[in-house]
Amino acid sequence: MVLAAGLAAMVLAVVVFPVGFAVGLGAVLAGRRTLRAARRAGRPAPGMVAAGITFGAVAMLLAALVTAVLVWLWPEVSAYQDCMAGANTELARTACEDALLDSLGERLGG
Repeated sequence: MVLAAGLAAMVLAVVVFPVGFAVGLGAVLAGRRTLRAARRAGRPAPGMVAAGITFGAVAMLLAALVTAVLVWLWPEVSAYQDCMAGANTELARTACEDALLDSLGERLGG
């Protein structure tokens, strides 16, 4: 169960990053609870709990990174969305894409 949640969190961290973060947090918390219960019972933890915790933690970091990049690049993304909302021709859409690439190049220092 913990492993499945950790793997799902990895996928969701890229696709729907707030949900991926929440599922990753759930995987980490459920895994820690499972490890504690096994330790109290004096038996080994189920095999893939550590992997599920690891996947959940990595998914949380990935979701946080995606969020940080989106916040950092928000002015460029917002300008692109506004441009595309008013672009009625293929030429206008191409101009919006070119403007996005130029602004990203300036932001990223290239």
